[in-house]
Amino acid sequence: MGTLNVSGGTAPYVFSLATGQLPAGLILGAANGTISGTPTAAGSFSFSISVSDAKELSKQQSLQITVASAPVANPGNSFSNLQQSGGWGAYGLTDVYKRQELLLLHGFQFWDVGHVVCSADGSHPAQPNVHCLLYTSSFDHLDVNRYPYFGLPDWTHSNALVYTADGNLLLSMRNQSWILKIDYANGMGSGNLLWKLGQDGDFTLLGGDPSQWFYAQHYPNILSVNGSQTTLAVYDDGNLRIGSDGQPCGPPVPPAPDCYSRATIFQIDESTNIASLQWQYLPGFFSYWGGSIDVLSNGDVEFDSKMCIRDRL
Repeated sequence: MGTLNVSGGTAPYVFSLATGQLPAGLILGAANGTISGTPTAAGSFSFSISVSDAKELSKQQSLQITVASAPVANPGNSFSNLQQSGGWGAYGLTDVYKRQELLLLHGFQFWDVGHVVCSADGSHPAQPNVHCLLYTSSFDHLDVNRYPYFGLPDWTHSNALVYTADGNLLLSMRNQSWILKIDYANGMGSGNLLWKLGQDGDFTLLGGDPSQWFYAQHYPNILSVNGSQTTLAVYDDGNLRIGSDGQPCGPPVPPAPDCYSRATIFQIDESTNIASLQWQYLPGFFSYWGGSIDVLSNGDVEFDSKMCIRDRL
């Protein structure tokens, strides 16, 4: 819907909701101040936004959004209802590790292979109350001969979906070690693949060292956008990392003494398809699954690791 502008202070800025509530269906981007989404209820909504800078100075601003009319939300499509009343099984999604088809049901994603859970015209054969905002098949856009790092049938293992400032989507594919950008265009897009970020993708990494890419990643987090340049934090688990010698680091599960994990921040330029590693931290262990990363209001980086192997032979 729009982006909050800041003058003065020292970047990076962090935005948060101080008082009140945004209209249902809208979200505030903490890193860029973008208010995005589709409102699901009409009315006038008053709230205040707090913004803090790198020197921990902050200021609040009172705002109001008026929604003249909004589509009626279908509560059957909410994430909590999917979990509580029949869950994913109600949609035929019985195996999370085989999801390959992208479906956005009021903002939620499903990836499924083995059967079609939603037709390309937006209808669902068994759930007439479900409407798909976007349908696209990974089989139409990816090389089926590029086998996953962890073996079939878990071809992609998509683990994150991020809404971008230009209204498109970033999709993290752990088992391909790629982050994809998908043409969503605020619900009006084609679902086509715009680019692939990672080893063997569409971007050139400055320095040319394949070990500096992320592998089996988690939690892509957009920190800032400046024109064609995006600063992106990624937790790099490092499973089967391609080393400087072109060889993978080892098996994807313990023991793997030659694998390591990192907290990373990349800058990508979509006008030149150039990527650069801006910052990294090596904690000295291998976290073969899970993880997250974010930048705090004071400029420090916080990251979380899940399954760690500390001893490296």
